[in-house]
Amino acid sequence: MKVLLLQPDRLRKAPDPETLSRSLLPSHSLHLLGAILRQHGHQVQVLDPPLIHALCGSGATSDPLVALESLLERESFDAAGIAIYSPLRREALALARAVKAQSRQTIVIVGGPHPTRLWKTLLQAYPREIDYACLGAAEVSLPALFQALSQGEPVSRIKGIAFLAGDLGARATSRPLLSAPLADLPPVRYDSLSEQLPGRKIPRAYTVTGRGCTSWCNFCSNLWKKPLYRPAAQVQEEVRHLLEDCGTRTLALYDDALGMRPEQARAVLAAIRELGGDLHLQAVTRFDLVSEDLLAAFSAAGGRDLLVGLETGSAKLRRRMNKHLPDGVICEAVERIRGRGLRLAVYLMFGYPNESLEDIEATRRIVEKINPEQTLSTVFDIKPGDMMIEWGLLAGTLREKSWLDLNRPLINYQSEREQMLSAGIALLFDQRYTREVLAPEHDGADQVLGLSESRAAEAKALAREKLKW
Repeated sequence: MKVLLLQPDRLRKAPDPETLSRSLLPSHSLHLLGAILRQHGHQVQVLDPPLIHALCGSGATSDPLVALESLLERESFDAAGIAIYSPLRREALALARAVKAQSRQTIVIVGGPHPTRLWKTLLQAYPREIDYACLGAAEVSLPALFQALSQGEPVSRIKGIAFLAGDLGARATSRPLLSAPLADLPPVRYDSLSEQLPGRKIPRAYTVTGRGCTSWCNFCSNLWKKPLYRPAAQVQEEVRHLLEDCGTRTLALYDDALGMRPEQARAVLAAIRELGGDLHLQAVTRFDLVSEDLLAAFSAAGGRDLLVGLETGSAKLRRRMNKHLPDGVICEAVERIRGRGLRLAVYLMFGYPNESLEDIEATRRIVEKINPEQTLSTVFDIKPGDMMIEWGLLAGTLREKSWLDLNRPLINYQSEREQMLSAGIALLFDQRYTREVLAPEHDGADQVLGLSESRAAEAKALAREKLKW
């Protein structure tokens, strides 16, 4: 089969093309699916943010729909797979409609955290746009689905698939697949992408060395109930390809948290170190995992920047989030990080239920003590797969149909004005406390909520008034 894999993205604009291109990373998960499908004999094209930008002319604007239409003018596909993350569900559905407008016969399959939890609502609401949903590990279910479709076999025998079954409505063949054989999967290669980019270069990319997290923070969509880890040799081959074939010089390890299995993290970092080269390495981790051993291995591999989740400066609010992280652990970790000469970015979250002005003031104080190079602030979002959605549905304060409102990118317990205030606070923190941009791919609260410049200014004015800044 000829397959198109799509990574939804919002319309992006920047002062110049270089600024825009720095914030566009290839989709590791879609290129991994592409490698798996090619092993099964399928032809695969991956349309992710760097290629979207290239197809739009590599200017200061990148529009996924323009790129998709440009591609569909030249090629047709038997099937299209679309990754759906809740804040980008409107953009994902727009891509599905564009695919179906070109050819009603093209099979559209969706996957990712959003359809894994909300597959029934999604299939029933959009029967013209979506044919199938992969629940959980698409690395397992998607090749099996394509084989069944190619050979005319019953789809109902495949685990981890949902679809509309006539008068029976939406049905799933099994529970979501929450485990994937990571050790048996191929290393990701970006040959087909780099060939279509200017200069055939991918200057900045990311990889993952594992999935899932040992923490159970209730704001996080943790589908992988048990962490899964990739072999060091597999990661090394992937990084070698990026360095030698794609000209990558900045690489981010976007695990949920590097170091959850210390021996695996050290093995991966040692394997990267063996490659040599002038690599600028970044990693996402947790404060409670920042040991001297991890930092030594990270620095030796070319590590320069750590991106760590703080969320809030209020220890009381962190406990409410089920993020049991004492202030002392944070301070000790920061001392170790600074002692190694590493740069630091911290993730912050505003708008969590019952967050008070005192909690926000505690966040301001600890951020000023930590003095990070960058703050990565966002607005609390209830994501399918986290505990907050289940509590809300049980209590009747949420409905699954809430996610059918495509005009609200983020679903939480806030009114529109309260969400604007939280967005304004997030924007003010990033404006005040970012000294260097370590993660240019971070989307500000205004981008996530789709605020115009005037609305973003209104949100910041609301925040200044509330915080007395």
